[in-house]
Amino acid sequence: MKKISVAFILLCALLCGCSSDSGEIVLRGDIQNGSVSAVSTVAGRIVEMPKAQGERVVKGDVIAVIDSTAQKYAVDQQQAVVDMKRAKLDELKSGARPEQIDAAEAAVEMAEAKLAQLRSGNRREVIRQADAAVKSAKAKLDEITGGSRAQQIEQSEAAVESLQASVRSGELNLTHTRDKYEQAKQLFELGEASQSNLLDAESVMNSASQSLESAKSQLKGAQAALDLLREGASPEAIRAAQGAYEQAVAQADLAKAGATSEEIRAAEAAVAQAQAQLALLAGGSTEQSIAAMEADLAQSVATLNQAKYNLESCEIKALEDGIIISRSYNPGDVVNIGSSISDIGIDSDVYVLCYLPEQYLDRIAYNDEIEVKTTLGSQTGHISYIDLKTEYTPKDKQSSNDTKSKTVKIKVAIDSNGGKLKSGMTAEVIIPALGR
Repeated sequence: MKKISVAFILLCALLCGCSSDSGEIVLRGDIQNGSVSAVSTVAGRIVEMPKAQGERVVKGDVIAVIDSTAQKYAVDQQQAVVDMKRAKLDELKSGARPEQIDAAEAAVEMAEAKLAQLRSGNRREVIRQADAAVKSAKAKLDEITGGSRAQQIEQSEAAVESLQASVRSGELNLTHTRDKYEQAKQLFELGEASQSNLLDAESVMNSASQSLESAKSQLKGAQAALDLLREGASPEAIRAAQGAYEQAVAQADLAKAGATSEEIRAAEAAVAQAQAQLALLAGGSTEQSIAAMEADLAQSVATLNQAKYNLESCEIKALEDGIIISRSYNPGDVVNIGSSISDIGIDSDVYVLCYLPEQYLDRIAYNDEIEVKTTLGSQTGHISYIDLKTEYTPKDKQSSNDTKSKTVKIKVAIDSNGGKLKSGMTAEVIIPALGR
């Protein structure tokens, strides 16, 4: 009877110990991997996805490639802009080239020559030639209408020779001014001369051309008059001589009218502008202009770097070592900025997710070492997460006596044992007895 009583007492004590809140607790949990998403920072069409779902990747592996044609064009275009501005900055720092200064000096000379021509200079010579042409044409007209034919022919021949000399002189002058114009045009196209310089050169060339045409016209009339005089004073000869005389008078009146005040003021402004450009080139670039060009170049370099970053971002890469656990897109799909391409289960972030009854929360704290049993054996993990709210234990994790018990979700970080422990496997978490 005593033996039965003692055995009964021992059995009751054992049962009380197992159900006591002070004993060791075994929780069943699931092994899970932490994950990171591979997110696109550019929009476009996926042209390649070299890694399949379930495949292992290391940090830096390319997961997806987005069509980068537009980004490559943007990089090439911006690189050209940077190269051009860098060359311009080098040019500013090195100062004006000798040929630029020579061109500026030539522009000043041309502008001053035009101004002098408008004020007096060559215009007086043009007036003198025009008056001489009027006298010659009048003499020829008088010769045809009366007087000694031999004397008239002699005077007409002299006039023709004089006009021929004027035409030759005009042709040489036109060739010289045309060369000056072509030089100014080339400098303007190279950006080394202003449009005003080009217009001045064109004006001088046009003036020389008009003078030549006038001399040719006078020569033609004088030659025609001479021919008619040699043939005899026919009505046609008289009309030709009369026309040549009237044309010579008109040319003389035009030359004597002179330049207008507006033309002179415009020529003076052109001289001042050409002199200022020469002084700027001779003095070199200012610190302000160099600083402004440096800032402009820096801005273009920043734009180039952004374009290069966008190009590099067309390759979506793994951020951690792990396994691709999901793929949201396939080759040919179009993605937007911020689209999650794939999720990667991280090797270095493996944990056991389980549920601890709330009455045992006083047994654990963050970073506590906890024993974990897996199919590969036991290891020591540590508490990495404790939820702030309670909930009922999920049905697949319930035992027969905790269906109505409130629990707290916890995570116990463990070693993956070289990737052998992974999501989907189960483990047991041993919560130590109170006071241990």
